[in-house]
Amino acid sequence: MVLYVLNTTLHALKHFREANSVTCFDINFRPAFWDEPLTAPSIIDDIAKTVDVIKASKDELIALYGIEHIESTIKSWVDNGVSLVLMTDGGEPITFSSCSFSGTYPCPPANVVDTTAAGDAFVGGFLYQVASLVSDKNEFTYWANNFEKVLTAIDFATKCGASTVAKFGAFDALPTHEDLPA
Repeated sequence: MVLYVLNTTLHALKHFREANSVTCFDINFRPAFWDEPLTAPSIIDDIAKTVDVIKASKDELIALYGIEHIESTIKSWVDNGVSLVLMTDGGEPITFSSCSFSGTYPCPPANVVDTTAAGDAFVGGFLYQVASLVSDKNEFTYWANNFEKVLTAIDFATKCGASTVAKFGAFDALPTHEDLPA
């Protein structure tokens, strides 16, 4: 099953690259979904060479690479062509890295009732911002090297995540523009 999904994903990524699309890989690692979880890091590293943005949680990176290898893994991805890596860590600041800059961005306070879909809301909010401002990969490459533009998108994405954790469920908790603070 995993091999079929992997081949389908790689095939789709190839077509997206040919179309000059911006691609994002949300790792969303769940060992139970892998026939051989120990192969996940090398497969993820191969996929990382083909995408523009990677979103991962700190817990995922610890499980996949070990806490002592998080920084070197992110650096390797950026060195191999990933334009932007976003690492979430629950309510802790977002860590972001590109070839031009890196840093952290605080998450807004949230009344946490359910963390289901928080990462999905974060990456969805981030990609919404990208899609609103960028029409192709060339524009994205320029955009991703602009510190202020990236911070603006991360700010929006963190508000999406904070809104989501304040509600129960997954789909019902995903925010609309009206749900977000100004």
